[in-house]
Amino acid sequence: MAPMKVSLPIRENPQMVLTGVPRRTNAERSRHTRLRIMQAAIACLIEDGYAAASIGEIQDRAGVSRGALLHQYPSKTTLLIDAIRHLSDRQFEHFKRRVAAKGGNPDWLDILWQSFDTPEIGALLELWVAARTDATLRDTLLAQQRELRCQIRSFSLAHFGDRLPGNFDAFIDSTLIYYRGLALTNVLTKKRSAHALADWRRIARTTLSEDFDQSR
Repeated sequence: MAPMKVSLPIRENPQMVLTGVPRRTNAERSRHTRLRIMQAAIACLIEDGYAAASIGEIQDRAGVSRGALLHQYPSKTTLLIDAIRHLSDRQFEHFKRRVAAKGGNPDWLDILWQSFDTPEIGALLELWVAARTDATLRDTLLAQQRELRCQIRSFSLAHFGDRLPGNFDAFIDSTLIYYRGLALTNVLTKKRSAHALADWRRIARTTLSEDFDQSR
């Protein structure tokens, strides 16, 4: 399958002077540099995979000097750990925004799956594979997995309140495992994706209370 080309724009909100030229503080410049490096690392993971995500390749993509990169991230491991956190935060923000935008009783299963069905999930999958033989990455990924689960549960409690069924905790755990597996399968083929999601909806109907399940 041909590699997916992605575009991950950098968003800034600089203050403008009368000449129209943005002026940034040292802290703002540092944040901008970190963001450039982070976006370059994620794009490299998505397009070329973990093995090709070398410091040199990331530096070239980011358009920064080696000194600037190493000042922000002294090693590839520190950069990838930050990437894991960044990607996990973005995934939760995606879920939260979609639920809030829908209002009422949104189809939370579909919205949660949408947070897995993005180009950026490919970068996380690359890091999951690398973590098999890298204890530092593995510990970080497991911690972020637990945090994502807690974030989704806390947001669901706040949004859905007492309509959450008693077995929601067990079901959300199973759903996250199922969706991660489906995201990995989709790297090879999406032919069975719709059927797999429909199957999981049927399981939801028999597992969750009827008033909470929005997949009918």
